[in-house]
Amino acid sequence: MKELIKNRYLVLKVVDFIRLARKGMLPDDKVIVILRHDVDFSINSAKIMSKIEYEYGIRSTYYIRMRDHIIF
Repeated sequence: MKELIKNRYLVLKVVDFIRLARKGMLPDDKVIVILRHDVDFSINSAKIMSKIEYEYGIRSTYYIRMRDHIIF
C-alpha cells in the first residue's frame, strides 16, 4: 500500500478504469493499477484488506463468490 500511494501510480477500481478508458482519459504519465480482489473463501480476510486500503485512501473492487445452498 505504501508503494501504491506514491504519485507515480493511479490506483483505480475496475469501473473507474472502464469509464476513463472509454473517455480516452487515462493518463500517460502514471502507472495504472486496477485493483481487484476475488473473494472465494474468506470474507474476513477481505474485510481486513478493505480496512487497510481504506486507511491508505485506496479504493478497489471486490468480487465475492456466493454459493447456493439448496436444502431439501
